Amino acid sequence: MKVRVGQGMWMTFVQRSDHVRSELYIYKGPDRYHETEDLYKWFLQNREDIDSSYGPGLKWNPEENRNACRIEHIFPDFDLEDQYCWDEYCIKSILSMNNLHAALSPFLE
Repeated sequence: MKVRVGQGMWMTFVQRSDHVRSELYIYKGPDRYHETEDLYKWFLQNREDIDSSYGPGLKWNPEENRNACRIEHIFPDFDLEDQYCWDEYCIKSILSMNNLHAALSPFLE
C-alpha cells in the first residue's frame, strides 16, 4: 500500500512473511539515481531533526544497487501465519506511518 507524497516519494506500508515496515520510499527512476540520492541526502542533512521528531527506530537506508532509498521503521518478528498478531502489527504500522509522515512533513517537497 502506498501514497505519493511528492515527486519520486511514496509513503508505504510493506508486509512480508516475517516483518512489516513503514517507510518513505524515494525513487526518481531507473536512470536517475543521482536525483534519488540528492533527495535522500536532503533528508539526511535534516536527520537530527527527523530522528528527534520521530523517536527511536528509524533506519536510514541508501540502496545504491537498486536505485532507490528508504527511511524506514521495521517491525521484526511478524508471523504471517499467526492471524492473532495481525491487529498488533497493523496498529504499530499505522502509528509509525503517522509519526514518520509528521516527522518528514517539514522537509517534503
